[in-house]
Amino acid sequence: MPAQMAARPKPESLPASELDAIERNAYEAIQPGVVEIRDDGDAWIVRAAGPPGAIGYSRAAVLRFASADAARARLEELTRGFHSEGRTAAFAFAHGVSRPTDLGRILRARGLVEIEREAVLWAREPPAIPHLGPALRIEQVGEAAASHYVDVEAQVFGIPPGMAAGRLPSLRKSLGLPGRRAYLVSAADRYVATARLTVVAGLASLTSIGVLPEVRRRGYGRLVTAVATRAGLAAGARLVWLAVAPDNSAAMRLYEDLGYYPAFERSLWIEPGYRPGERRRP
Repeated sequence: MPAQMAARPKPESLPASELDAIERNAYEAIQPGVVEIRDDGDAWIVRAAGPPGAIGYSRAAVLRFASADAARARLEELTRGFHSEGRTAAFAFAHGVSRPTDLGRILRARGLVEIEREAVLWAREPPAIPHLGPALRIEQVGEAAASHYVDVEAQVFGIPPGMAAGRLPSLRKSLGLPGRRAYLVSAADRYVATARLTVVAGLASLTSIGVLPEVRRRGYGRLVTAVATRAGLAAGARLVWLAVAPDNSAAMRLYEDLGYYPAFERSLWIEPGYRPGERRRP
């Protein structure tokens, strides 16, 4: 009977300073679809490229209010600011990181609704790279493969054709910046999986990890995540982080098996039913 594998030891929890750094890192490098990030001290304002009235990436994030009363006052002020631009007010709440810690209750009391939630995971150790056969390749995306990357990413994430076409110039611009990479996995001469890596301010983040629906559960996601994680650490990042839907049990198991551990959850809260030009009572 084969010996059982020893359980992987759980590392110490990340200190508050590292959790804070991870949340800020999500906004320290402008991502596709974002046109401006402004640090207002107790909140960062993230503006999307979409038209007024669209939610997109427009939100207030990195929320650090001194007290519950300060939070209520600033939420009202920030809401008026979004409305003056014809935008729905949206707030990114990092559970256990944003301040005050009961900010979720304050957001709910204002009538805001949580519309999405993600689990943020982190890793410090390079995972083993699986070997999946001679027909498998992984490549760092350059100019020649950029259009293929955008096409596969659109299929993976269900991006409408009109939006997908507009992502190609953004990808090309991104790949020309320091610390930005994208990866494509091909199997039997067909592109099947994607991932993006951003290294900035001493941390690395992975986004757009995905596999074509018809070829999932074959190890392609594991391969691209392992390679991108190792690349981030090799570039000098002290840790790599990524975000995943907490109810995506298959992805959660995959990332945990690759050495990722929970950091915190983050959620997006918006005003239900707001329309540009509509007046709202405080």
